[in-house]
Amino acid sequence: MEDVHTSWLAAGANEDVESMRQLWKQFPEWLNFQRQIESDTSDSLLERQTRFCSWSGFHLRTIGASALHTATWAESLGILEFLLEFGQNPDEGDDSGVTAVMVAILRLNLVTMRCVLRNGEAVRRNTVVDVRAFKSLLLAMTFT
Repeated sequence: MEDVHTSWLAAGANEDVESMRQLWKQFPEWLNFQRQIESDTSDSLLERQTRFCSWSGFHLRTIGASALHTATWAESLGILEFLLEFGQNPDEGDDSGVTAVMVAILRLNLVTMRCVLRNGEAVRRNTVVDVRAFKSLLLAMTFT
């Protein structure tokens, strides 16, 4: 079973949907989307954060939820379509209730925040325009 899970995770990391599909069909009892995963509560916070939405291991209670959240985070559309097509519930959340849709929103927000907050450059570029060079032209246009 461990080899099957390792192969499944490797296929996910490589965005190899066809291998994931074949493994799922070949080992339905071991890759059942609702199969409970034993979580190691002795893991440190750093270890749990490293595993979050990563193909390095299962980070949620079930194989399906873990794969769906990870594929969403990685923006792996082929894997998402496969999981949803074969019955993975998109509303299944993690221990805090975060669903795959919320992961997609979170991912979008992180990308947006990086853009906006990188030295404030994106914000300044889009909101601050130096019009001093055009002052006389603007005044002339305003009063004509």
